[in-house]
Amino acid sequence: MRTPPPLASNGLEQAKHLGRDVLPEVKKELDRLLALAPAVRPTTTPTHPQQARPQGNGAAPNPAPPHSSPPPADVSAAAPPLVIDGSNLAWNGRPPRTAGGRPSFAALEAAVRSLRFKHADRDIHVVVDPTLRHDVSPEERPRVEAAIAEGTVVQPPAGTEGRGDALVISIAEEVGGVIVSNDNFAPFQRASPWLRDSGRVMGATHSQGVWVFNRRVPNPAAPAQRR
Repeated sequence: MRTPPPLASNGLEQAKHLGRDVLPEVKKELDRLLALAPAVRPTTTPTHPQQARPQGNGAAPNPAPPHSSPPPADVSAAAPPLVIDGSNLAWNGRPPRTAGGRPSFAALEAAVRSLRFKHADRDIHVVVDPTLRHDVSPEERPRVEAAIAEGTVVQPPAGTEGRGDALVISIAEEVGGVIVSNDNFAPFQRASPWLRDSGRVMGATHSQGVWVFNRRVPNPAAPAQRR
């Protein structure tokens, strides 16, 4: 359906055709009004722009895509927990028991702080032998007992076979964690062969107050000798 022309222009056209015999003064005013009217009528805006006729090369412009949020970034899998062999780290760099050496709970605490700083995204479990509270110096014994009471450090129940090592391995196997220890866990390798898988054990080195942690693969256990 053709859009009707504007009313003002329609009236001028009718006056032009109907007023041929009007007075000269009126005709002069009519001619002046016709000269002021636009020569080309503006195109009426279509009610539905998406249905407008194509222009240019004949292809209708593609409608703008609706605004959408960018796809979420891929979420990496959670980093595996760390299971610290606390007694092993407390003895790190200390003289052996036979030479009168004692484990250092302060050194273990420093190692845990370093790991929490370097691996803030990981859960950390600290396991110690039941004998640690008795092996440390008398000044440190209350701190060990307080940590055990608060649950920041755990120890195996009395009578547990394998003592702290067995609990370390059990927790790591349960949570899929990485063990932090310099022990080879030789007595447990047969029952838990994953101990020698790459990435399952991390070694610890204490040098001049700095703790350094690196991946390691425990040395294989010696084969059992036949009798």
